[in-house]
Parts: sequence; structure tokens; C-alpha cells
Amino acid sequence: MEIIKLNKKRGLIFSLDAAIAVTVVVIILITSAYYLSTASKESTSQVQLIRMGNDLLHILEFTGALDNAVKADIGSPPYSAAASPTATISTSLVNVSQYLPASYKALIEISDIKESLISDTTITNCSSLPAPNPISCCSLLGCNGSFNVSTLPLNRAGNYHLLVHTRAPPSNITPFISGIKGNVSVVLSILDYNRFASTYPVPFSLGINSDLRLNVSYGVADWFKILGENAYSANTSIKIPNNLTFMGTGERLFAYVIQDFFDQPRYARFYIWIE
Repeated sequence: MEIIKLNKKRGLIFSLDAAIAVTVVVIILITSAYYLSTASKESTSQVQLIRMGNDLLHILEFTGALDNAVKADIGSPPYSAAASPTATISTSLVNVSQYLPASYKALIEISDIKESLISDTTITNCSSLPAPNPISCCSLLGCNGSFNVSTLPLNRAGNYHLLVHTRAPPSNITPFISGIKGNVSVVLSILDYNRFASTYPVPFSLGINSDLRLNVSYGVADWFKILGENAYSANTSIKIPNNLTFMGTGERLFAYVIQDFFDQPRYARFYIWIE
């Protein structure tokens, strides 16, 4: 009888150990789930900022301010070598202060708005165009022939699409353009009467890419850009302070349409805070 009672006591100890272990595991799982679920939650103030920023982008799109900012970028005529590729969006076009309460500040950024102007390239094999196009291979209008171009300093390496803008000669012959990036052939297809885009993404490295060669015939190339890279986005000139406790951010996809002409979809991003 004593042996039977001893075995029963040992079974009770094992049951208590198992119950305690299960309880500890459950507590750990509940605590982990709680912190994981609350880590991504914004504060009430931050949610209010995000909501206000989304409303701001909606107003700017509805009033045509975003379209005007794209229209007035450095790629608009006249094409000039003096145009700065680091030009910011004019605050007179995107005047956000009139829509925000006092002490609220916002920075607006639009993707794919900058261009790399083709006017100061090194010509390797160039043929002139007939009048009234420029006699020289490169002018303020662009370049014709085979030449090397350099990108703006890219923020990330990756595969991106290339967009090239050209001008047709007086005879309205469709320009022909192709390119080579390193040892990779860039296949470009025409989008409309003056724009060519790569048919598949092309590999680009971090920083300035100077190994891109364009070949243009029956026209002149004005500018090119790398689509979807932050180096080719522009923003308003306001600076974001370094001592912010919280900030609301977000973005909105919009279509640039001026006089029934659809250019391409772009992202408008906002960064909004309270001073």
C-alpha cells in the first residue's frame, strides 16, 4: 500500500510541472502577440496627420496643382541646358499652407518629375540633321547620333525602366532610338510621337551611371529619366526638422493630364508634421 501511495504523489508532481510549463508558455505567447499587434499602431495624433495629409493631396489633385507642378518641371519647353536637374517644385504651384491650420507644415514630393537633359554629352559618332534642325550634333534642342549619357545619382541599385524624349525632324519621320547599358542592350519602343520607353527593366547601379549609350536617328533626343527612382523625384523646398516626435506620411497615385494629353501615372507623397 505504501508503494502505491508514493507513485500517486509522484504523478501529482509531474502534473503540476506540466501545468506550470503550459501556463508560462501561454503567458509568453499572449505577451508577444500583444506587443506585435501594438507595435505597428500609430498614435492618435499621427493618425490625424495622415488623414489631413491624404485630404491635402486630394485637394491638390482636384484643383490641378499636381498637374501644374508636372507641367512646369524642367522637361517642359523650352529645353535649356541651364535648367537645373535639382530644381524643386514651386511653392506657388503647390501652396499647401493655405489648406493647413496654423503650425502645421507639409512637404510634397512627386515621382518621375526630373529629367536628365541631353545637351552636354560627349559625342562619339554623330551625323548632323538637315535644316532647320541644328547643324551641330548637340544643341539646346538635344542630340542626334551615338553618344554617352549619365544618370542622376541613383539612391538604390535595381532594375528600372528608361524613358527617353525625342523630337521628330520636319518631315515627320518617326525617330529611331536604341541604347546599351554596359553589355546589356536596351530595347526601346515608342509610346507616342516623341517618347520611347524600355520594353523591360534595365539594371542600374547605385550612384551615377555613366555607361548608358543612346543611338538616335531621324530626330534629336531632349532628355531621359529613370522611372521609379527617387533621384528623379522633386519636392517642395521646405525642410523636415530633425527633432520631430511623430510625422504623418502617405502617397497618392494620380494621372497627369494636360489638355487631354495623358503623360504617365505618378506618385504624390506627403510628409506632414506640427511645429
